[in-house]
Amino acid sequence: VTQFEKIGDAFFAANRPELAVKAFEKAFEAGKGKPGVLSVNLAKAYVKTKQFDNSLTQLQKYFDAQLTTQGREPYQLLADVLKETGKSAELIGKLEELAKIDTRNSALQCFLAEQYAAADRLKEAEQILTKVVNELSDPEGYVGLAAIYRKQNRAEELLDVLAKAFKGKKGLERLDDEIETI
Repeated sequence: VTQFEKIGDAFFAANRPELAVKAFEKAFEAGKGKPGVLSVNLAKAYVKTKQFDNSLTQLQKYFDAQLTTQGREPYQLLADVLKETGKSAELIGKLEELAKIDTRNSALQCFLAEQYAAADRLKEAEQILTKVVNELSDPEGYVGLAAIYRKQNRAEELLDVLAKAFKGKKGLERLDDEIETI
């Protein structure tokens, strides 16, 4: 982490996004640090300053590099930007495009499956999440499957994926929300 990134983080934490933008931009100019992390941090700062096009540009840099270091945060940020700009209807299409290219990114795949589930496209969501747990070995997929099985009143499958989810270490905070809903 560069000094400019630390300064940007401090400004962001102090709710001074304009100064955070300047610090993160300086970090980019310096060419040091981790570009993926910096792109997401800069995208967040741009959102806070209502510079949505700049935010999308930085997110696209992260997506083009097919990075996974930031988990689901970049995809949630994309959803937030599209919502703020009145383009929420484009989210699933954009996620589908990214998922076709970045097939091994389990955070992206899970986020797309969540959007499918929210749109009541449960079969598609289940297919993606089954692949995530079987091929990518990401226990986060079990959380999504639990939500689907709950919606479909498939108690046996629900109990099975809950048991498997508790064996994993990732996604348990989101699993707490699902258990509360159940």
